[in-house]
Amino acid sequence: TSEVVRVETAIIKEEEYSPDCSSNAILQADKDLNFVSDVSGRVTEIFADKGTRVKQGTLLLKIDSEMLKADYEAALASYEALKKDEGRFSNSSKAGGVSDQQLDNIRTQLAGAKSRMEISRRRLSDASVRSPMDGIISMKYVETGSLIAPNVPLFNIISDSKLKLTCSLPINKVKLLSVG
Repeated sequence: TSEVVRVETAIIKEEEYSPDCSSNAILQADKDLNFVSDVSGRVTEIFADKGTRVKQGTLLLKIDSEMLKADYEAALASYEALKKDEGRFSNSSKAGGVSDQQLDNIRTQLAGAKSRMEISRRRLSDASVRSPMDGIISMKYVETGSLIAPNVPLFNIISDSKLKLTCSLPINKVKLLSVG
């Protein structure tokens, strides 16, 4: 018995060759930052929303700073008082009225007070949360009145100055790629 084989024919015609190809791809920002809080407190004002374009240093939100300001002022007063005491002790030491140990103790206290004052100043400045980079707010995780703590996400910021494209291509099409 013989089998019948069906054959289809195509008419050959002249066409212009195009090396174009298409592929699904993922476009990602080079920098994608999940920006978190350094301090704790209640959010009093928000200046950026999802989709807002920001520059590095742009004010994003403010945290209630009343307690932070009071802490800084107390630390500053303590530092200033110890600084005056260190000057007095230093002068007295030269005249023999204060021992070297007492002078060393006041200098140690002064160094600790300076450190506490600088930490307190930093916390106070961190109550005004600023963008660490240029980009676009892609997500906002807080609202006015929210209570936040250190390491709690505030915003997601993406930088679109440089983008990365990931796709799959057949090997015979890779050689056709070029800049532009």
